[in-house]
Amino acid sequence: MQENKPTSFEELDTITLQSTTGEDIEFLNVAGIMLDSGYFLILQPTTLIEGMSEEEALVFSVTLDANGEEKYSIVLDDDVINEVFNEYYRLLDAQETLN
Repeated sequence: MQENKPTSFEELDTITLQSTTGEDIEFLNVAGIMLDSGYFLILQPTTLIEGMSEEEALVFSVTLDANGEEKYSIVLDDDVINEVFNEYYRLLDAQETLN
């Protein structure tokens, strides 16, 4: 898990995903990031998950299944996670520069 910069959560959408045990978990959709390797979401649980701090978020890859439905898979590869967050921070910095 990766820590993210503070964000105004009032403006964020939520998404509900189902865990491998069938539990529904609601997340704040912090950002969608497009990289050469695919499309990723940075999601932060609305209710603290055991082992996570309030400042942490998870990275999910988004792909389409055979029926064209979106499939969300948690990313465990630290290199990919770092690449996603580096792009996120780059975009935040660019936005701040414009404001």
